[in-house]
Amino acid sequence: MVLLDEAYVEFAAPKHRTDASALLARFPNVLVVRTFSKAYGLAGLRIGYGLAAAELAAAMWAQQLPFGMAGTGLLAVAASYEAEDQLAHRVRLITAERRYLQQQLSAMGIFTTDAHANFMYLPSRVGDGMKFSPGPACRSGCTRTAVRG
Repeated sequence: MVLLDEAYVEFAAPKHRTDASALLARFPNVLVVRTFSKAYGLAGLRIGYGLAAAELAAAMWAQQLPFGMAGTGLLAVAASYEAEDQLAHRVRLITAERRYLQQQLSAMGIFTTDAHANFMYLPSRVGDGMKFSPGPACRSGCTRTAVRG
């Protein structure tokens, strides 16, 4: 099975998106999952969906936990679909802020990878973390550090 997680698809430029229905038609072992946690801002509701070929969907359905989706979550999703213009506006704002942050970090000599989500990855070497300090690039606590070892 191949899992395609489209959690951040709203943040990707159209040229970077994949047509999930075309994949499913060609590859019966593909499972496409979507969440409403990221761009839609419904993280607390734990709601999303999956798309798969009939045989794979039946196998997945047989393994489903006995907890369904709450009615409030379904209502929130329906309301979100009615507010696609707000979603597009939110994605534009987040994308603009991400670009601004990348520019500010670049001006400080800090490399970032090309990002297509509501976050970015900053590869670093040991000791690079000392370069980070509050300033114009980090107006409101923008960094999160993962420590290995």
